[in-house]
Amino acid sequence: MIKNTILYTVGAMIPKFLVFMLLPLYTIYLAPDEYAIVTTVTAYNSLLIIFYGLGFQSSTVRIYYGFEKEQEQNRFLKEIFLFLLIYAAILTLIFFSLQDFLGPIVFKNIPYDPYYNLFIIFTFFNSFQIIPFIVMRVKEQPTYFLFYNVIYSIAYLVLNIFYLVVKDEGALGIVKAIVFSNLVAGILLVIYMQKQLKLFRKFTLKIRENLDHITFSVPFIFHMLAWSIFSVSDRIIIERYDSLYNLGIYSLGSQLVSILMIVITSLNQAISPKIYKEYYSKKHLPKKMMNKVVFGSIVFVGIISILLKLLIDPLIDLISSPSYDADYTFVKYLLVSLIFHSVYMYLATPLFIYKKSKLISSITISSAVINIILNLLFIKTFGFYGVAIATLISKGLLVLLIFFASKKYDVGYKYPIIKIGLIVLLISLFLLL
Repeated sequence: MIKNTILYTVGAMIPKFLVFMLLPLYTIYLAPDEYAIVTTVTAYNSLLIIFYGLGFQSSTVRIYYGFEKEQEQNRFLKEIFLFLLIYAAILTLIFFSLQDFLGPIVFKNIPYDPYYNLFIIFTFFNSFQIIPFIVMRVKEQPTYFLFYNVIYSIAYLVLNIFYLVVKDEGALGIVKAIVFSNLVAGILLVIYMQKQLKLFRKFTLKIRENLDHITFSVPFIFHMLAWSIFSVSDRIIIERYDSLYNLGIYSLGSQLVSILMIVITSLNQAISPKIYKEYYSKKHLPKKMMNKVVFGSIVFVGIISILLKLLIDPLIDLISSPSYDADYTFVKYLLVSLIFHSVYMYLATPLFIYKKSKLISSITISSAVINIILNLLFIKTFGFYGVAIATLISKGLLVLLIFFASKKYDVGYKYPIIKIGLIVLLISLFLLL
């Protein structure tokens, strides 16, 4: 399990670290407003891909283990993969036909021609990974996951250099690189699925059964959409209500801050299996283990966040051109919001153990809606700094709501909320002052 966790973590981190490696190249060849175009396209993709997946990103594993025989499990995976490909193709054609109507709505300060169509094509090929990634998990094949991410990253790197340095196409070139690297990845994933499931051999589509799966899966869209809104609504709102230059500055700062999110996600992927294993074997969470996990993680994340705050200006100077010189103090609010996010993941453990998915979704959606409202209010007064402040407040509210909701569910471990609060307060004060 430890080996698999390490391989999955490394595989997931390779494309993200590649983005950091390319930041100096981006800031040399792109003005802030051009960099803003790239980040806006990727932000919209993270929203639209949820609808392309129809909620199967969250439901597939649960449905898969509901079948007793491997043959039935494989048939389900095959049918859902092919169904989503057909559905994605139809959805893409619909979006193409609505280009002149939706384009100006989606992009306010960015020319929708050609970015709208490229964004749709990017999302179409990106949707190919939804089911194959799950297949790699349920069949315990982390080496395939690692191999895929290595090949994708190489393609992404080569295409970025070709379009940005050789052809000097700026933001358009990077978006093209994203599209074609996802095309390469999509072809690889179809080959992988053919090898694993023999896609077109004895294929029969059980319509009624799959409609039941779709009915079960679609509600998960709202939960995923809420998290995605938390992640990208700030950039979308800045694009619509501020300048592309300010969006470029904000995007660069938030991209560096996302190093902390990688740390938090990696910790969660490594620790959460152990937490659930302990609970289901002992019917409670051991106090000693949980104290080490909770306090150790918060302190570790706090140290990384403090280092990022201290190094943010030197990092900006190191990787960027003079056109990116600006005041990056807004990152302190983003850092504190990620501290809150780290706390949220542990406080939510009882709700996940008791499978209170609807309660978790309702809390997440409520916090996301408040986040959007605060973004719209604060950007008018504080500019894009207000968006960072809104993110902090919304994440703080999310922690409070999750804490009060999880108190009702006994897992044999009482969270020392006062001690947790004091540590978070000290770290937050250091970051904010």
